[in-house]
Amino acid sequence: MNMTQLKYVLEVAASNSMREASTKLFISQPALSASVHELETEIGMLIFERTSKGIHLTTEGREFLEYAKKAVGQYQILEDRYITTDVDKEHFSVSTQHYNFSIKAFTEVIKKTDPSKYVFSIHETKTKDVLDDVRGLKSEVGVLSFSGSNEGVLKKLFKDYGLSFVPLMKKDTYIYLWKTHPLAGRKEISIAEMQEYPCVTFDQSSDSNFYLTEEAMSDYSFDKMIKSDDRATSMEIIAKLGGYKLRVPVLPRLMTEYAHSQTGIDIHPGAEIGKNFFIDHGTGIVIGETAVIGQNVKIYQGVTIGALSTRGGQKLAGVKRHPTICDNVTIYAGASILGGETVIGENAVIGGNTFITTSIDAHTRVSMKNMEMEYRTTQNERRTTEISQSEEWYYII
Repeated sequence: MNMTQLKYVLEVAASNSMREASTKLFISQPALSASVHELETEIGMLIFERTSKGIHLTTEGREFLEYAKKAVGQYQILEDRYITTDVDKEHFSVSTQHYNFSIKAFTEVIKKTDPSKYVFSIHETKTKDVLDDVRGLKSEVGVLSFSGSNEGVLKKLFKDYGLSFVPLMKKDTYIYLWKTHPLAGRKEISIAEMQEYPCVTFDQSSDSNFYLTEEAMSDYSFDKMIKSDDRATSMEIIAKLGGYKLRVPVLPRLMTEYAHSQTGIDIHPGAEIGKNFFIDHGTGIVIGETAVIGQNVKIYQGVTIGALSTRGGQKLAGVKRHPTICDNVTIYAGASILGGETVIGENAVIGGNTFITTSIDAHTRVSMKNMEMEYRTTQNERRTTEISQSEEWYYII
């Protein structure tokens, strides 16, 4: 038995025929068949059953395949780190369930460490593979989640595998719907109301992996369920069949964080924003979680629609902490509007660099008082000049 034979077995198992596998391996079909047959003779059992319809793994072959995967995986780790031309490079690998925040964290690690030479890997895979990858040293870090239904099983596996588990976050369960779904826009939806729609779940592809699911409420008996192992397919099903998905609410925050990194605009996904919202320039804009913005609102760079204080911490969760901006309001550059009880009335105009913590009536124009410029000469003489209030100053953008 040698490593080449094990790699051949893995490729044959992943193919529909010896001919297909030989094409992928760039060897002749007779040579491949002879090598696999030689291995089967050596270990004293059949790995594959050959029929006129193709080849299939035997029961013993499935068990052998699991060990072969581990052996080849370990060999590839050694090969990557000590035999290939990458021995002088930094190596780091992560295995994760299907979560976007893992990918974001992975890219942030690369940005912050920025080694001169590196080979970094990220493997988006199933729960059992995450555990096996970290256990087998294919990955230094694994990222997965569990719920009350499978917490005990996973914690036992952590102990059995000799793995250390560090909790990152605890999240409630949310229902993800397509925007055109009849129940979209509701603050709360019960599971009973969703029974007529299909629940879309990620397929772990093994009945034995029921307790290794990454889905929330995995022990609940759904009347209608569709399993998929591809995220794009899941989204298409949700859109076309009115389905839904149960997940923790990390995706919206990730989307806004990505937008923030690309544009410099920080809008919390919890903010309510009306139609025809217009942003000019954009850099430095901050809009808080409980902010409510009406229709036809226009804002410029550096505007903050924020909270007065966050000293209450998590006790303020669910409490309105950010302002309400009514319809047809214009807010010019550098203005700060703070506080959950602050309401900017419709058709108001907020001038640049203003600082507002109380409500403003509708049709009101708010501006800063005249400002002063201070000059110092080389002889350390000082003089001040008042800046006259002008349309140019008021409408600074």
